Amino acid sequence: IRLTLRGTGANRSGIGARVEVTVGGETRQRVVKSGSSYASQSELPITVGLGTAARADGVRVVWPGGAVDDVSAIEANREVVIAQGTGIVETLPIGRRN
Repeated sequence: IRLTLRGTGANRSGIGARVEVTVGGETRQRVVKSGSSYASQSELPITVGLGTAARADGVRVVWPGGAVDDVSAIEANREVVIAQGTGIVETLPIGRRN
């Protein structure tokens, strides 16, 4: 799955947010970051492999500042946009975004 975060206020890209994806009782964590070395740019969407699982059982986003959003199951091979305080606002099959 690919997750794009939309924060509120000044941090619209969700930089610094921690994403926890639970698959089959196991939790995988990622952090949204803007750069990791000199003159570089990290991709803002988070990509999490699900292995053979057909879906992620749940996703938790811990936003900078401490707010938390929990979203229910997300099917595999989906691009999902999660908005702070709202949850999932858009979902598409991977590769269908224009």
